[in-house]
Amino acid sequence: MQTSGAYTIIEATVLNYKQHDAVEWLIHACTEFDGTEMPLHIECTGSNTHTEKNHFLAYYNEELIGFMSFPPEHEIEAVGVVHHVHRRKGVGRMLCEAVKAACRLRGNATFLLVSEATVRCGSVFAEAVGGNYRFSEYRMELTPALFSRNMPKGEVVLLQCVGEVDLETLLSIQAAAFRRPTEEQSRSRMARWLSEPNQRLYLGFLGGESIGMLRVGSEDMPSGHQSVYINSFGILPECQGRGYGKQMLLGIVELLLGESWDHIRIEVNVENKNALSLYQSCGFVETSEYRYYDVQA
Repeated sequence: MQTSGAYTIIEATVLNYKQHDAVEWLIHACTEFDGTEMPLHIECTGSNTHTEKNHFLAYYNEELIGFMSFPPEHEIEAVGVVHHVHRRKGVGRMLCEAVKAACRLRGNATFLLVSEATVRCGSVFAEAVGGNYRFSEYRMELTPALFSRNMPKGEVVLLQCVGEVDLETLLSIQAAAFRRPTEEQSRSRMARWLSEPNQRLYLGFLGGESIGMLRVGSEDMPSGHQSVYINSFGILPECQGRGYGKQMLLGIVELLLGESWDHIRIEVNVENKNALSLYQSCGFVETSEYRYYDVQA
């Protein structure tokens, strides 16, 4: 616990029901005031199976007025909010310092601080705490009226929801598709996804051989709506450019539409024009842009 004047920072691994409700109220108040929406992993605070603290709550007396959080990943992406009445009073810096300390405990020299592009004070804050701009992503949401299951011609890719026995296959495809070696953090993260009830992993099969993967995560939003997002979407390099990725994306979208989710979302680097074009062709529309800043811990 950290204190500064009337402000107190509480660290938590898992939010209890009272904290969870207070965080939802705070997010709603901030998004209403700023006219924004939060990045995915702050919308669902949920329970975690890890033991390290990654939720940081700022209180003024006994009222929650600030929150910063990051998912339990090796590369830390932190997002946060401060109630507009308590901004420019050092609350954000206190939360950021708490995240820095958590990074150092994990052996991380830096972390990513996320800011919605339309909120100028977010970018100003990121730069004020020493953040250097790294990249931007679009959040995209499916417009059902724009969805058309017009499958590319050619061999059919079959989607199959997989489990823990497929861990090595998933890791192999991830390493090849995203062109990075499999590290211990990747293995533990994939294993955790396979064990969590709100995560589903799929493999795409062509002629009985796995050629691609994607992950579907669900969450309850502060608005009461249920949202689902598509992530970790990759195709083996030798199979790219043949319409197989579009088959997988159309297939999973059709499945999710049948499950009647309120929101179906996906994210893409703004510089990835091929992926952006693919998602647009499947009915996804950009709804917001997020900027990522490197911050020294």
